[in-house]
Amino acid sequence: MFFTLSGQYFLLTEAANAISPDMASRYGVSAGIIPYPGFRIGAGYEWNRLQFSLESGFTYIKGDNPLVLNVYMFPLLLRAGYSFYPFKNYNRFTIRPALALGLIFSNAEHYADAIDLLLDRLTHSSGTGFLLQPGVRFGWNPSAKLGRMVEIFAGASVDLIIETDGLIPLPQIEVGVLVRPFPRKPRQPAVEIQEAVYQEEVIIEYEPEYFRQVYLVIFRADSTVITREGFAVLDEAAAALDDFNEYRIIIRGYAAPYVSTAGQREVSRRRAVNSASYLMENHNVPEELITIEWLGAQENPENILGSNHPNRRSVEIIIEGILKPNEANEEDVQINIEGWRLR
Repeated sequence: MFFTLSGQYFLLTEAANAISPDMASRYGVSAGIIPYPGFRIGAGYEWNRLQFSLESGFTYIKGDNPLVLNVYMFPLLLRAGYSFYPFKNYNRFTIRPALALGLIFSNAEHYADAIDLLLDRLTHSSGTGFLLQPGVRFGWNPSAKLGRMVEIFAGASVDLIIETDGLIPLPQIEVGVLVRPFPRKPRQPAVEIQEAVYQEEVIIEYEPEYFRQVYLVIFRADSTVITREGFAVLDEAAAALDDFNEYRIIIRGYAAPYVSTAGQREVSRRRAVNSASYLMENHNVPEELITIEWLGAQENPENILGSNHPNRRSVEIIIEGILKPNEANEEDVQINIEGWRLR
């Protein structure tokens, strides 16, 4: 459900004299009429993007000559609209084309002619006509906290008064507010009622398991370019990271002892940096979790894998961290449950 309240004003410009000749000919001899602000109120129902509402209001038009005094208009409209959201990532702005159809009741105070004016014989004319109103409203929800509860809108439309001798077009603008006082309640899923069975909850806490894994990437002689086999090892190391809750990676580069010490360290540095860059760029490994070391031809007890170890043409990928609980030993868990040695 929603309710609307808006201020409404007819745009009767000098260039649109035709808005008045048919009307003024009934009430006097002047083609000039002056609109005053009116209002519209409405209530309706919104279903998805469709809106249906019933609206009424009041409009006052004053004649600018002695014969036409006042014209009072009371519309009663049934309105249908459809909402669009023109901005993909911003659903607080709405464009809502609408079409309304209904009746308009009018009451005019005027003098039939100059003699009636002299004799002060005021005439009241009442009439009922059909009204067709095409238009569009632009809505905006000013507060994200209120959601769609309150919407401010501005609109433009044309009141087409349908009479036997033709149409009287009355263009208008409006500014108003739409209120949805009853927010839509989400549907609750059907709940199957079952007999309650008491079960004692047993919480199993796993002791964090520290784990260390070493991978070796082999390079060709005097080369810092990772080979196809090296990429496969790096991919395998990156896949193993899914088994860890917390981890850090140490990347150590080595080089063969055949050039100067500075040359050995530079080659080992490039090999380590290339390996680290591959993990960061292709597997989104955070840079802050990687430590890079370049040791040149320095021997290290961990560098024991691969046939090229004597020449130390390799990079070690060392992963240290805490395994996820589901990687814990299932047999140990079963023993804890059966022996009630739970923490």
